[in-house]
Amino acid sequence: MKFFLLISLLISSCLCNSINIDDVYVTWKNTGEKTYFKVTANLKEFNYHDCWISIGINRSPLMNGANSVVCRMNNNVTWTRHYLNNGRSPSLLDENEPSLGLSDTCVSVIKDNITCQFIRKNQVDDKMESYFKINETNEYYLIYAAGEGDFGMHSRQGQTRMPVRFHLNPLISPADTTKSYDNNESHESNFKKIMGLVCKEFLNFLNNVFKKLF
Repeated sequence: MKFFLLISLLISSCLCNSINIDDVYVTWKNTGEKTYFKVTANLKEFNYHDCWISIGINRSPLMNGANSVVCRMNNNVTWTRHYLNNGRSPSLLDENEPSLGLSDTCVSVIKDNITCQFIRKNQVDDKMESYFKINETNEYYLIYAAGEGDFGMHSRQGQTRMPVRFHLNPLISPADTTKSYDNNESHESNFKKIMGLVCKEFLNFLNNVFKKLF
């Protein structure tokens, strides 16, 4: 019975470190103190030389209250900032440090795809409740938004159906999402490849458990 409870627990937790949200593909890797993120979106309907994309985490599947990292591209001039969404009036988490908790930021455009990469500290200050802490137990919905021009009103928005848990030392490293998707290859097909690798690793894990038990 304990064995089957263990299996149920493992299946109920997300063992992957990547997910599709509409046309946005997100990968991450939690190292304990920091989490590496890579976000790629297909923006065919946008002027992708003058646009922005944001990826946020929240305890509820809503924009309001989320910690959102906003990545801006404006004719090869880029910036990445950390916001707290307060309804229709987002504000920086720290006015004196627009990129609070962020490092190694990079925003790039290849054909119709915009990619934002950054490292986010899992925690900055115990007293700063507005900065959501990432660990192995906290679960958050991933929420994205995108728009043209300056950061503000979005024309695209979506979120995960279920909250995500950022497991420490995931089974696979973040995939290369900077490539363009031609020849009928899509974010979905790439996601399926990664899930295949996850399933393979999971089956290997189960096989090792069976060997120890029997």
